[in-house]
Amino acid sequence: MQKLAIVLVFAIISASFYGSVLGSLKIDCDDACEETLRPMIDLIRTQQDRLKACERSDTNAEQTRIDGQLEDLHKKLEKFTSVYETIGSRFFYIEKRNKLNWFGAANFCRQKGGYLVNIRDAEELSQISTRLDEDSEFWLDINDLSNPGEYISSTTGVDATFFDWHADEPQSVDKTQRCVSLRNGKMKVNSCGYKNYFICQADGEN
Repeated sequence: MQKLAIVLVFAIISASFYGSVLGSLKIDCDDACEETLRPMIDLIRTQQDRLKACERSDTNAEQTRIDGQLEDLHKKLEKFTSVYETIGSRFFYIEKRNKLNWFGAANFCRQKGGYLVNIRDAEELSQISTRLDEDSEFWLDINDLSNPGEYISSTTGVDATFFDWHADEPQSVDKTQRCVSLRNGKMKVNSCGYKNYFICQADGEN
């Protein structure tokens, strides 16, 4: 009887991982045997139920976490699309109401999750220029604050790669004219402390 009980215990434990305890047993057992093993069977069934409950709880907790992340992403997307607009292949924000100096404009863009615009090429310049008011100036990210005459992109931290200057530009009359703005589709050097409108881009790429 003791040997049979040991065999049954191992069979029951194995069955606990693959299905119902009693339904999995294929061993004949008389009334006395079943009475002896009944507490162990009940204990294993209880542990099975607890394991299933924990699995359901873990699944529900994970689903709740994922739902929360999706909701946060949805809110961020709504906030993003309410600020930026698609122009060409990228997202931009064009400020046409409030004027800031170059540093204030750069900070404003960072607070909006972006950067002062670094225009890639003539096509992108043309696409953006059609959205701008005539004779208004808009700050770009280009400047030579680190080294006069060496124009870099504050967004990428390296030399700017695209320019389309006004006639006689770049030209710095004094040492404060170190930042580049856009006017009527052409670039010019301006005093960084001068207040202009500005353009932000959503990404930090050139």
